[in-house]
Amino acid sequence: MKKSVANDAMKKGFILGILFSINFMIGTTTFSFLQFGVLFIILGLTFYYTKKCRDVVMEGSISFGKAWRYIFKLFLFASLISAFVKYIYFKYINVGYADELKNKVLLQYEKMQLPDDMMVKMQEVSDTVFTPISISVNGIWVNLFYAVFIVLIFALIIKKEKSLFD
Repeated sequence: MKKSVANDAMKKGFILGILFSINFMIGTTTFSFLQFGVLFIILGLTFYYTKKCRDVVMEGSISFGKAWRYIFKLFLFASLISAFVKYIYFKYINVGYADELKNKVLLQYEKMQLPDDMMVKMQEVSDTVFTPISISVNGIWVNLFYAVFIVLIFALIIKKEKSLFD
């Protein structure tokens, strides 16, 4: 039975999502230097999983485009898992985080001495932007933005076309 690339990406993306979540949780503590270690583990596993997909699931060859799509799917699934964990954290564990973040941003705007009508607008925008769900969804987009750069590098390295004689 041939394995599905999407199914493989979901399973491996789930594992990466757990690591993304651990990386996030470490970042909420004073041990943020450990984030680099987890980041290297994430990058190493991404490379390993893609190479393993090429060799096992794709039967030894993978084009740049397929490698690109596989790694992007890994990061998409990982980002969804991480966003769920972040939402739980912001909504139920650290309830005041979004408000703290919003207040820090508004203080920066006050230091810029913006006109009062603009400050009112910024307050309204901040009320919709700094919510647990919007911060979590924003995390998905940030992860996918980083994924584009990682994908380009890894897909170039891992691609392996079928030989003419296979």
